[in-house]
Amino acid sequence: MAIIEKQAQVEGAATGWDISEVCPAGTYVGVCLEVKDTFDVTRPKFEDPSQTEIVNLTRFLFGVQGADGIFYKIQTHDLKISSHEKSSLMAILTAWTAKPISMLEGWDYCEMTGEAAMITVIQKTSQKGRVYATVQNVVAPPAQMAGQAPDPSSFNAPVAETVVAEAAQTPAEAPAKAEAPVEAPQTETTADNSKTESEEPPF
Repeated sequence: MAIIEKQAQVEGAATGWDISEVCPAGTYVGVCLEVKDTFDVTRPKFEDPSQTEIVNLTRFLFGVQGADGIFYKIQTHDLKISSHEKSSLMAILTAWTAKPISMLEGWDYCEMTGEAAMITVIQKTSQKGRVYATVQNVVAPPAQMAGQAPDPSSFNAPVAETVVAEAAQTPAEAPAKAEAPVEAPQTETTADNSKTESEEPPF
């Protein structure tokens, strides 16, 4: 089940896994290793950073095998837990499951742990000059390629403790686990990215 953590009144906070290896950019057939939810995070609003909002966030951790044979872990940015049709979370889940939003409301998306996914990985540079990899896109893999996803047991090393982002000047969003159903549609914003960056649209 998802690791649920409480972080109240932490402006600009973003949580994730501490990943030391930088996954090469590219498209992979990966496997979802874990989902992490963080509730009651206080962060600046996307449309007006001078104001704050309290949101529930989620992230997905994927495992892929690079062309070099190395097994890499890669995570999404923070995703706001929301069923809004324009939310990043819904964009990922509808593309990954090939189901409409109406079939996903009230569903525990953490059931996707262990499932294969076609993911696109890109590399970015944080404000502190640190290069990191992040998941740019997640879709369902073609049926004939689903079996190419690495076995989750290949990533048995501890994936880490939650880390706080270097800075969250923009918002973002993602999924949940321990029976955390998706909230009802609403107008919203988003927050941070991979482990140390944030660049998300206002949904």
